[in-house]
Amino acid sequence: MASKFKMSEVDFWNKYFKAEYIHSTKNAIAAAAEAAEDEDLAVFLKDDEILENEARKKVRRVDPTLDMEADQGDDYTHLPVG
Repeated sequence: MASKFKMSEVDFWNKYFKAEYIHSTKNAIAAAAEAAEDEDLAVFLKDDEILENEARKKVRRVDPTLDMEADQGDDYTHLPVG
């Protein structure tokens, strides 16, 4: 059975233990920064707490006065039906 991952075993363990170290420091800012820089490392770093914090930050950035409901004035007649 071929592996779906394109990471060597050495790289895997290096990233895993780096993530464990970052988690042990309980520095969510460092963890988020590292995760943003390295997608492979992000797999180990993005636990529920980090994901929740990122989601909250994204929600806070949305303008609460923004009306996202489409109406007839939005003119979606050029889009294909179906």
